[in-house]
Amino acid sequence: MKKLLLVFFSIVALHSYASEKCILTLPKSGTYLLKKIFNDLMKTEIHVSHVLKGPGMNTPQERYVVSMRDPRDYFVSMKNFKTFVSRESLKKGVSWPGMVFDYKAYLNLSEDEKLLELLLNSNYPLDAVSKLFQAVSQAQQDPLALIIRFEDFVGKNGGGNNKLQKDTILEVLEWLGVHVHRNRVQYALSHAWGGSVTFHKGLIGQWKQEFKPVHVKIFKEYWNQYLIDWGYETDWDWDIYYFIEN
Repeated sequence: MKKLLLVFFSIVALHSYASEKCILTLPKSGTYLLKKIFNDLMKTEIHVSHVLKGPGMNTPQERYVVSMRDPRDYFVSMKNFKTFVSRESLKKGVSWPGMVFDYKAYLNLSEDEKLLELLLNSNYPLDAVSKLFQAVSQAQQDPLALIIRFEDFVGKNGGGNNKLQKDTILEVLEWLGVHVHRNRVQYALSHAWGGSVTFHKGLIGQWKQEFKPVHVKIFKEYWNQYLIDWGYETDWDWDIYYFIEN
């Protein structure tokens, strides 16, 4: 299973990015959106792919960008992705590359059970997700890395802000030394939403609709430090306010 997951997260080709301008993304944190903006619409040569630390991987030797997302929304999005994978694999009779598991059994789970399974990683090796999260945390300490948030570049359609989206994209272009006319930037942003076959909702804060007390408990046991380190919460008591509001 670990080998298959590494295939799924291939995310980054096994070579150095020393001479490339690249954006490395946490899976389910706007990878397709960034590819569409920078590659399909702006036609830049910025390489967009998932972040992965492993044998043969080198830390970029020039400026690069790493995107991250609220870990709570990451798990909700991955849950929805596994549901899509299960349905598509059963419909086509072919296993999804790198995502081989019991599709029927997964679809028979309730949404709460699916989310709990991911948080506990019963069929999703704990170290695979941890390595991805750790890679993002390591990039935070790298002076060559610009860290951007999914929430900042998703725009109004995803529950964000269009001005912040544009400012973030312009910051990426400036950081990487890529010159694109502002009119081209505006055009790209106005045509970037949706279009991926694996796209579900792409909304900020979906976890608030899906997390139950048991999910919060397990999340805090395994993943809460990332939530704090990445600046999405300032302490361990965020669930108190969440449950009062809901």
